[in-house]
Amino acid sequence: MKHNIDVNAKADAKEGIFGLPFSEDEAQVVYLPVSWDVTTSYKIGTHKGPRAIRQASPQLDLFDLDCVDPFRAGLYLRSESRFLLGLNKKMRPLAEQIIQASEEEVARSKALQKVLAQVNRASQEVNRWVYDESKKLLAKNKMPVVVGGDHSSPLGAIRAYAEKFPGMGVLHFDAHSDTRRAYMGFQYSHASIMYNVAQECAGVSKIVQVGIRDFCEAE
Repeated sequence: MKHNIDVNAKADAKEGIFGLPFSEDEAQVVYLPVSWDVTTSYKIGTHKGPRAIRQASPQLDLFDLDCVDPFRAGLYLRSESRFLLGLNKKMRPLAEQIIQASEEEVARSKALQKVLAQVNRASQEVNRWVYDESKKLLAKNKMPVVVGGDHSSPLGAIRAYAEKFPGMGVLHFDAHSDTRRAYMGFQYSHASIMYNVAQECAGVSKIVQVGIRDFCEAE
């Protein structure tokens, strides 16, 4: 279906992302909201990212000097997953117990170790959900784009892409290298995303990091 889109007009906030009228079936690019920030070690709030991006997106001009009307390929943002929102709300208070404790306290406490295991299992569920949804979209020759959420959010999507395009590389722009191993015991920490890509995404041939200014000795 062709849509009459005026790039000079005010975007319709009642339409989809960027005020565009595409459905998911029409869209070549499908944004996956991943409302997840359970393991963030400083402040929470990134789980609200997809909603904030959706609300602000109609303020962006569609005209671009370098790319002529790329939006005509079709862009669509899915609704937030109730499953992810509910899991995030349930798991964040548990993760806070680990974040507030010392490593020694966690090591001595069977109760805290049980809590940590719960959070790690929940993170695996999120990764599996992102992987499954990304794989389905790739099978339809669509481009899934993860909208987070904290830095751990795209692992499942990277895995799905690497299976379809083996030998691909990952270009990672960040101030931190995010190559810590199970930071604070969280196997899928926001600070471990690139470590996990290297360990779990066999189809990724290289990771190139740009802008890194902060990393720990182990990294």
